[in-house]
Amino acid sequence: MRKLLLVGFLSSVVYGCSSTIPINYVASPVIRGNGDIAVGKFIYSPALAGVVKHNQYQSATVSLGTMYLSEDANKLIEGAIKKELIASGFNVDNKADIVITGDITRFLYDWVGIVEVDFYLDVNYTVTKNGSVVFKDVIKTHKASPKNINQDSEATRAVVSENISLLFESLRDRKIL
Repeated sequence: MRKLLLVGFLSSVVYGCSSTIPINYVASPVIRGNGDIAVGKFIYSPALAGVVKHNQYQSATVSLGTMYLSEDANKLIEGAIKKELIASGFNVDNKADIVITGDITRFLYDWVGIVEVDFYLDVNYTVTKNGSVVFKDVIKTHKASPKNINQDSEATRAVVSENISLLFESLRDRKIL
């Protein structure tokens, strides 16, 4: 019986666990504006490099489990930006002169801490106007959350929301939005 318990315990430690975190992104706009904006293509570089799946968080090097998003990371960010634009008063139009695109370089779920889980999101944004680059910057955000699987969805939403808010504030400050 002890051997069976030991084998079960070691199996769970070696193989870890995986889980999918449902994300229901709700906009929380930080600016107001109007006009037409297009949201172009976003890519998730770690997935394109084969490091993770398109709907998988990156994880700390000592992590054993795998955490997944309920949708592909690039689609989550594209959709969140569209929701934020609409909630801010803009019209999302694929034929607009201003186009926002991006490269998600880090979307990390780090549960290795003792009492909290850390979420990191780094996006290399490019904004063009009439085909010319008017903004290019990497925006990095981090959120810590209590170590409770029920908080992970909200923490993911919060790190995405903060990242987009910083983008919109930068674009407003440069009079692009």
